[in-house]
Amino acid sequence: MDMVADGRVKKGCFIPFKEHAFSLKVNGYATLSRLFHFLIRLFDWRRRVNERQGRAIIDVAFISNFREENGDVLYAGYGGKYRKYLPAVSQWTRIYFRNMSTMLFVVGSTAKEVLGGAHGKQRARNQFLSAVEESIQDGARVVLFASALKRLWSEQTFRKEVFPKYGDRILFTIGDNLTSIILCKEIERVIRMTGLKRPRVLVIGPSGFLGGEATTYLLSNGYETLGLAASNERVTATAERFGIRIHTDFREVGMVDLVVAASHFDSVRLTSENIDLIRRPEKKLVVIDPSEPYNLDKETYRVCRKKVIRVDVNAYSSELRFVLGWIASRNLRLTPGSLWACFCEAIILRAEMESDTDVSETDWMSVNKKAKAILLKYYDKYFGLAPTPLCFGKPISDFNV
Repeated sequence: MDMVADGRVKKGCFIPFKEHAFSLKVNGYATLSRLFHFLIRLFDWRRRVNERQGRAIIDVAFISNFREENGDVLYAGYGGKYRKYLPAVSQWTRIYFRNMSTMLFVVGSTAKEVLGGAHGKQRARNQFLSAVEESIQDGARVVLFASALKRLWSEQTFRKEVFPKYGDRILFTIGDNLTSIILCKEIERVIRMTGLKRPRVLVIGPSGFLGGEATTYLLSNGYETLGLAASNERVTATAERFGIRIHTDFREVGMVDLVVAASHFDSVRLTSENIDLIRRPEKKLVVIDPSEPYNLDKETYRVCRKKVIRVDVNAYSSELRFVLGWIASRNLRLTPGSLWACFCEAIILRAEMESDTDVSETDWMSVNKKAKAILLKYYDKYFGLAPTPLCFGKPISDFNV
């Protein structure tokens, strides 16, 4: 199949009969993509108002990678295995909060490609910077590194290579400070709603940003806590930091009541077999899943749904508006009013950056006390927890473990 340099099929080229079925799938995804973009532009009346009034078309840009590769769940309208036939950067879902305009940009890389090697990481870096340039042209002042993209640069490399070029125009954030706040509040609520009095808790990925925040919160509240690491590399340092046992194999963990799945590496995924290894007999395992991509994926949940209570970690506001409404929010596996906490952090920063000098002068590329204190100051003003915990964007009706 002849293709142009960016991977698209050449117009008018001959396609052998055996490739027609594949070509139809590719063209089908591209057609759905174009249709979705057309409908977004058609129904986005606020954009037209902003353009007439000379306001920014985009106030906040969320930049993310493809969530999944298998095409079973579509993220931003694309199956991952067809991504090479689609643009390197796509403007996708548009979300409004009060009078603020936000846009989700999706780059043509998967989490595995971002994390898997130097070539994939460099490709994703180029795509990310292209998305940043697009967003700046439309007026964006805050840019979020979403999902695996927050690992594109180390903090030191980012400050050396990227910040000098954009630092005076853009406030960058990885969104983990508000996510850590929402995570701890969700842990507290879930423990209360499930009636777990003295749960034994497993934190998957305790050495990371969110895993470390969850571990600190659990220990400070007196819960028996242990960790599961993806490799031996940080086991000793993490164990010494928290004073808890860190395992590298589910078979070493024993029975637990609650899991905070703050890592999605394959070696620590909650497969059906691993759930059976750590779940108490005749009881459901409670899983709080802040990972992006998810640790406990949708297919595994379908198989194990009678054995687990799985909880998303999202923020909520009744003032969030998706262009195309439930069609757009459903596309992202969200319910109306709910949104990932990292996205909401970027919205808060844009709303307050011109009136609160601490916002612009704070490091949002790491989890730190100053950043969390600022967000807690504005927490009740903007976002909170959804009215009831959610699982893949749907309200959970039964909390009986």
